[in-house]
Amino acid sequence: MSRAIVRRATMDDIERVMSFIHHHWRADHILSRDRTLVEFQHVHPDTGDVDIVIAERPGDTDLIGMLGFIRSSRYDPALRDQDAVFLALWNVRPDANEGPLGLRLHHHVASLTSDCAHAVNGINDAVAPIYAAMGYTVTALTHVAMVNTAIKSTMLREGHVETPDSLTPSERATLHAVTCDELRDIASPLSSTMQHSQPARSAVYFAERYGAHPTYRYEILRAVVQDEDRALMAIREDRHGGATALRLVDFRGDVSCLPAIAPALQSIIRERNAEYLDAYAVGIDDATWQAAGFHIVDPDGPLIVPNYFSPFERRNVSITCAYMPADKPWLIMKADGDQDRPNVPASPGSAETSSASVMVHSKSRAGSCSSAARSALELDDCGLSSSRMCRPPTG
Repeated sequence: MSRAIVRRATMDDIERVMSFIHHHWRADHILSRDRTLVEFQHVHPDTGDVDIVIAERPGDTDLIGMLGFIRSSRYDPALRDQDAVFLALWNVRPDANEGPLGLRLHHHVASLTSDCAHAVNGINDAVAPIYAAMGYTVTALTHVAMVNTAIKSTMLREGHVETPDSLTPSERATLHAVTCDELRDIASPLSSTMQHSQPARSAVYFAERYGAHPTYRYEILRAVVQDEDRALMAIREDRHGGATALRLVDFRGDVSCLPAIAPALQSIIRERNAEYLDAYAVGIDDATWQAAGFHIVDPDGPLIVPNYFSPFERRNVSITCAYMPADKPWLIMKADGDQDRPNVPASPGSAETSSASVMVHSKSRAGSCSSAARSALELDDCGLSSSRMCRPPTG
């Protein structure tokens, strides 16, 4: 049997990739049915380059493995000199009989992105030692929640929480929704602040990653303290059974201003009648979250803050990430990689698992912008076969 060929996919391979996901991952997987979303994550609009590596046998139309990756520069080419890569969609067929084919896929991605920082968001804890052996730092994202204690009968969360003390930060921020066009004019000092940690981000990145998402509708908020832009954040809404949760999926800028932003976030939660606003993050310390009125969610504790909404599951979910190198601070949030995407296509007209833009507590509301899953990796030399290397996305 001929040895498998590992190479970078082209646009002509995308249908084969989607077929592979359908037959060897899950038949109803959204990336097996929605080419627009595949291209949004993995195809550079300016060059047509496809950020997916595939494994195939000569003359066989069916793939035997794949590994996708998502570059920061996919959404802002100006970030190319500070690029970061998040792995996604790592899978090898159990019948491939190709030895450590998963490692060959990983090595090929590494060779294509040798000048980039590397990470994966949502790995299976059982294989965390393998990532560590490859040089990654492995850690869990901290799950935090700002709870609307005015809602006494909850449908989503469970568990008693103490009513927080009134927040009296030394300075207060105002939050303003911004359009894609406005994001391109964000002051350069804020853009510089967003590049102090990995992965580097920019206002253009926010416009293209969140404002142009083909499925989800995000609200992009600008935090202003004393007439100075201090941070950008992306928020979206999840609903189930008529109840609402707000998800803070990205935050970039000066994390020390979170306490100043807290009163405005509390106003948004109350105005939307949301049960909570939650976030997952590595790189923001517990004291900062707590000073901003957030509760730290213990995965095994009595406070239940659901993360899965499609379908809905009333339980806590822990997310583990891995990254390298560690010579610069990292700020990883839920939307990094492919953790914040739909799991399955939404039913037409369904309000149970849809995402809608968030009403913003500001003087004026600008219009909205345009509208690593599981993997199997054969590692014969590590004593593992068909191991799941990533959790499903947690949308």
